[in-house]
Amino acid sequence: VANTTQHLPGWSTVDLDMPAVDRWTHIVTPVAKDMQVMINTFKQLAGKVSQDIFALLELLSAKKVDELVDAMPKEYGDEIRGISKATGIKLAEVFFYNIAYEIEGACTSLVGQDAAGNLVHGRNLDFGLFFGWNTTEHQWRLTDALRPLLQNVRFIKGGETVFNATVFAGYVGLLTGMKTGGFSITVNTRFDGTLWKGLRDWISGADRTGHFLSFLTRDAIMLDTT
Repeated sequence: VANTTQHLPGWSTVDLDMPAVDRWTHIVTPVAKDMQVMINTFKQLAGKVSQDIFALLELLSAKKVDELVDAMPKEYGDEIRGISKATGIKLAEVFFYNIAYEIEGACTSLVGQDAAGNLVHGRNLDFGLFFGWNTTEHQWRLTDALRPLLQNVRFIKGGETVFNATVFAGYVGLLTGMKTGGFSITVNTRFDGTLWKGLRDWISGADRTGHFLSFLTRDAIMLDTT
């Protein structure tokens, strides 16, 4: 169980043998109010950061969300639908939450080696950077809203752990994962001149040949061994 007073994430389990729509119910239901607060905070702050983001949000709200969720890989789309049903949060908002890293991400990772040859893979989650300053706690507002959602999750199949991940409850992609005897993976950001072009094209339907980054990393840690 997570200790929110000390900001320590607890451990939960996602059973990949369950129907996709049911996998996250036990994790997201207790934090449904926190999810809604985070989504509201993100939506409120996103447009203030960039006119491009604001235009993207307007485009998103204008599209039929069922079409957009259907265009996602089926299992992930079904998981998003299940999370919406379990929490009572609108499907459009859960969808928005699950593309949030494509809209605003940062993060930094490092790999170090000690004198004995042991490798350490560490990372920070700069999610929320520049999104509204909380003058009381001296923290970014979006970071504050995300903190209660932080969880460690064991993904199991056939009763065995396939991989472990650190997630935000309700976000089905993978930003941080560890596969025992295999590898670890973290998602970080490098900006270029295209910014949100790929995401705008995907939402508008102009070009859906691209893939959501956090779905690809979850596929990789699920299917690959090295």
